[in-house]
Amino acid sequence: MSGKETKLDIGNFDNKNDGNSDKWDWKEINPKFALFTFPLPVVLILIGTLNFYECDFTLNIWIIITGILIQIELIYISIYYQRRKANSTTELDLDDAIFENYEGGQSVKDPILKKAYRLHAKIGVLAFFGVAKCYFIISEGSDCSGLVFWPGLIMSLFYCISLAVIVTFAIRKANRRKILNIH
Repeated sequence: MSGKETKLDIGNFDNKNDGNSDKWDWKEINPKFALFTFPLPVVLILIGTLNFYECDFTLNIWIIITGILIQIELIYISIYYQRRKANSTTELDLDDAIFENYEGGQSVKDPILKKAYRLHAKIGVLAFFGVAKCYFIISEGSDCSGLVFWPGLIMSLFYCISLAVIVTFAIRKANRRKILNIH
């Protein structure tokens, strides 16, 4: 026997990166997903900033705020995707991990995905302002740059429609739960 003692240092286990925490680090962002989705919010922010006086300034402010919120939402989705990818071995495992939250009557359990879901709903509510502003621009015949108007209208319609779909599915899910609890 040797007289040397071996010390094992086991780090602090705080479950920070177990895939079920709402705490995240910049290293958790999926680089491919981030590079693919990064241009859209940046373009929206640049359009709102560079064309600030070529249209109603409130629409430009709305485009800038929406661009920032979309970037945050995409960061959350990227982190969720990266965590699921790290915890799965095959592509089928990844698909199962992503879509298991939507099967049955379960609610979304991952805190990062919940944050993305809530933020998407908030952007959807904010999108009604964008639709209203675009409507007033058309109805008043204002001289507005198409570079500001069309991205604002398209993003507004996308988020309004997606919010309507989310609300519809939430109502159907609540009705299904109510029916299952009654019988």
